[in-house]
Amino acid sequence: MKLVQGHYVPNFASVIHKENKAVALDVNTSKIHIPLTSALIGNGLTEPYTQFASVPEFACDEKKPIFDSTTCTSIKAKVPVCQRLQGYCYDNPSRLTCVPATLYCWQNIVGPISQSGLNPYDVRKKCDRNGKDGPLCYREMSWIETYLNREDIKAELGAPQKLNFQSCNMQVNQAFSFAGDGMHNSAALLPPLIEDGIRVLIYAGDQDFMCEWIGNKEWTLALNSTVQAEFVANGDHEWRTLEDNTLAGEVRQAGEGAGDFTFVRVYQAGHMVPMDKPKEALDLFNRWLDNVPLHKNDE
Repeated sequence: MKLVQGHYVPNFASVIHKENKAVALDVNTSKIHIPLTSALIGNGLTEPYTQFASVPEFACDEKKPIFDSTTCTSIKAKVPVCQRLQGYCYDNPSRLTCVPATLYCWQNIVGPISQSGLNPYDVRKKCDRNGKDGPLCYREMSWIETYLNREDIKAELGAPQKLNFQSCNMQVNQAFSFAGDGMHNSAALLPPLIEDGIRVLIYAGDQDFMCEWIGNKEWTLALNSTVQAEFVANGDHEWRTLEDNTLAGEVRQAGEGAGDFTFVRVYQAGHMVPMDKPKEALDLFNRWLDNVPLHKNDE
């Protein structure tokens, strides 16, 4: 079993892993063992303390800055307050500590992207939120909603006809925000998985602003696990597709094969990596599932 995507993957994987260990110790249990072998997180918000602090570097210090100098100065000045609030959340996670961090950091560090006119999930593109692109900046989302709300599709999936599928339900989103959920340190759940042989892949398209690749890479380099020294020491290597040797990105890993803990930067892809780079994404997923190295050992 593989778990893919998002801030919640570490939590899901951690629960499954703990329950599997409990099942192994209880010969009389009626619970089943779920064969969890790896977890994949793509452009996820996993370790907010590090990721929010890296936004100015991505948005202001790259070759093509997203924001003007005034906006960049403002964002950089607000990072210390954001991190202080996040620190309270990390130390004593609760609504009382995590909601203030959620509101402040999203509004002041991420908020300026909404005034830029850019697609926050792919900064190479403009976003017409009130027109052709829709509120999520991808008109394809409306196609998916139309398809999944067809009566025949609901019947085939076993979904109740009365339920209406939404790509993003803002009431649910708001409920998570006001629980402070997004400010929790989910990366802290990964080391026990890695230590028990559950392989972890973190990948990020490098044109995504919302969960940008610099912050994702920084938290992987700082993660305290048994493979960390090897992960840090191994450095970055080219990742080229097996089919036609296309330069697809860069990879850093610890462990044999495709790695026990691996970070991949996907070149010229936004948040929706498989949509932007389908050939490269298929190469990445197939090699990860087959545990085939993503780079040549003789580089």
